[in-house]
Amino acid sequence: MPRKEKKFILWLFLILLGGVIFFSLRRIFLLPVDYTLLSRKIEQTVDQYLTQQGIKKEDILLLARREKKIGREIIPEITKEIKLPSKTSLTEYKNKILPILKKTGVKIYRAEIKEDKFHLEIGYRKNILFHFVFILKPRVRIAVVIDDLGYNRKQLDAFIQLNIPLTFAILPGEVYSQSLAKELYSQNKEIILHLPLEPKSRKENPGKHALWIRMSNNEIIEKFDKNLSIVPGVVGVNNHMGSKFTEDEKKMYILLNEMKRKNLYFFDSYTSKKTKGEEIAKKINLPYLQNQVFLDVKTDQASIEKKFEELLTLAKENGYAIGLGHIHSKHTPEVLSAFLPRLQNEEEVEFVTLSELLKPLKKSSTVTQKRFRH
Repeated sequence: MPRKEKKFILWLFLILLGGVIFFSLRRIFLLPVDYTLLSRKIEQTVDQYLTQQGIKKEDILLLARREKKIGREIIPEITKEIKLPSKTSLTEYKNKILPILKKTGVKIYRAEIKEDKFHLEIGYRKNILFHFVFILKPRVRIAVVIDDLGYNRKQLDAFIQLNIPLTFAILPGEVYSQSLAKELYSQNKEIILHLPLEPKSRKENPGKHALWIRMSNNEIIEKFDKNLSIVPGVVGVNNHMGSKFTEDEKKMYILLNEMKRKNLYFFDSYTSKKTKGEEIAKKINLPYLQNQVFLDVKTDQASIEKKFEELLTLAKENGYAIGLGHIHSKHTPEVLSAFLPRLQNEEEVEFVTLSELLKPLKKSSTVTQKRFRH
């Protein structure tokens, strides 16, 4: 072997040997780290920042905590999930918290926003001490349907002034039915046909536009189509009274099948727990929703407030809730107006129309309604 090559190999060997010796000595003489203390420092820094941002303790969830031992060092590994307000920008959160953490001397090994989650891995000397997962809390959604429009014009103003998405159910053939439909449609409000159906009680009169069990299938279709024609702009249907009709499987099949043919959805007012609405809607693949809370059966303010509390509780439990109020109720818009600041800010409630609620729903609502009417 030529002398120059021998010399090169020798120098290469010495460099490699020096590197091994350097890293061995570095490891030996490297100051030990109290990882438990460092972990607390990280946690305190993050918790302090979260508190400043208004994050509550119940929104910080410990998913896992374990320890691993490397030589004499005990290294904690902690995974936490942090729920952020739905309006938060994850990018903005990332840009604010990283500089704060870097001041503590820790290393950021991962800071990635992926699939609506912000993953943050923090540690020291290649040891990850914390894995934070920041996620946005899903907004609680509430749909409120206002029934019985058509008799009066002035009653509508109190609901319009709330300036939130509502769904308005208009009776066919009443004095103001057509004009209200046109007015609401021009304002891009959601309209559904409040279809009178046969009740069980003979004392209740659903009116001359009602569908009855005694009608033939053709008569049901013809009457329904006529009712639709006199309330323009509707996107769905709900029943007015109808506890007897909605329990009749054959007649409901005819009616709901016609709704599907017209590209409408069915909102079951749920005046009877024996309704066939959901069962048939599933069979024919008709968009379907079900009332959960009658908001103003009792018309005093205190009772309506209790019903709104019930609606909010259901929304928190299920992610959404549907309530049904009435246009003639004096206190319903008052109570809803008083609830708005709390619902939209503290509780992060989003008001939606029934159509908006239907978009992500794969299954119809099945919450049992305890109060029945007609």
